[in-house]
Amino acid sequence: MALYIDQGAIVFAAPVSSANGYDEEETGPNNEYEDPGHQHWHNSLIWGDSLHDIAIVGTGLINGKNLYRARVKGDKQSANKAIGLVRCRNVIIRDISILHGGWFGILATGVDNFTLDNVKFDTNREGLDIDCCYNVRVSNCLVNSPYDDAICLKSTFALGYFRSTQNVAITNCQVSGYDEDTLLD
Repeated sequence: MALYIDQGAIVFAAPVSSANGYDEEETGPNNEYEDPGHQHWHNSLIWGDSLHDIAIVGTGLINGKNLYRARVKGDKQSANKAIGLVRCRNVIIRDISILHGGWFGILATGVDNFTLDNVKFDTNREGLDIDCCYNVRVSNCLVNSPYDDAICLKSTFALGYFRSTQNVAITNCQVSGYDEDTLLD
């Protein structure tokens, strides 16, 4: 399955209102040792859980202008990630741009055989978090993340058990911490 975002196309994150909302965050392990942002994926603009052989490609833009930089306490239908992937395998994300990614531009947890190539992040918090993933290649990416991590490798208990991150190659990437919207301007 592939999502193709063509040149000039923009996927906008809609504002949450009483008439609409994002998918509710799922029940996670909710252990005291985890940041709550790492325990939920379904409250993302685009999310995948236990998928395989998927791609998000094209030269278009994901604009998360209505995504939150943090979890909104008591609001289970607020989205705070541009892309959230958990327990997936054989994933390719290539050539897209993410503006204002929310808490995470991409949160990948337990994603195996993951290729991220030529992706531009110009976000208001974290760019890319790779957690509990095996066989990851990140190449040719630009990440502007002024308020938190640009590219972060982690091994946590977010899946409900400990899993290490292994076999990661990061090549030809540039990170910066300038004001949001300066990279894609």
